[in-house]
Amino acid sequence: MRHQDERTPHQPIRPVLRQLKSLFALRRMMVKFGASVKMQLADIEFTESSIRSTLKTHIEQTIQQNRQHLLELEAQMIELIHNDATLSRLYLILTSVTGVGPMVSIKLLLATNEFKRMRNPRKLACHAGIAPFEHTSGTSIRKTTSVSNMADHELKDLLHLAALAAIRAKGEMREYYLRKKQENKPAMSIINAVRNKIIHRVCACVKADRMYKKDYESKLKVA
Repeated sequence: MRHQDERTPHQPIRPVLRQLKSLFALRRMMVKFGASVKMQLADIEFTESSIRSTLKTHIEQTIQQNRQHLLELEAQMIELIHNDATLSRLYLILTSVTGVGPMVSIKLLLATNEFKRMRNPRKLACHAGIAPFEHTSGTSIRKTTSVSNMADHELKDLLHLAALAAIRAKGEMREYYLRKKQENKPAMSIINAVRNKIIHRVCACVKADRMYKKDYESKLKVA
């Protein structure tokens, strides 16, 4: 009763998002299949030389076909998004954030139910397992900060790729990463901080219904 003012009504998943969820699940399965086939390619060296060439040909063809099917599936998902006004707008906002690509955007849309279920960056970071917590007992800290294992690991992995893309690109994220490296901060700790920055930027842009302005930081420095 004390938290009645904080409750939010249940928002059912729209049919178009259910379709997107099914396609994304199929993509997940195909990615895993492609990875397992590549492992078989590495094991060819231990097979008999008489059939090694034949096996290699078949496996390489399977890998190529799987890659082509993945591209077609991803194109189908993007088309589904662009045919829906709400999804299309959110997709454009998400992909405007440095490091956030198509698959990261789609996963965010699915995990948050088009940001109806979750818009708070702190809650989203907790859901993704990238929000650091301190292990405390009373007033003393017993352990260093860590992240929860009770998380959406797929979202966490995709945000990791987004963070790597962000620090490879020229801009504030790369400058932040290099600065923290010079301060001898652990690499994974810095990357996790970048993941959190991405989450906060995504949520801020969705809340304001605007694209991310990459030149915002430079304008502040000039001013």
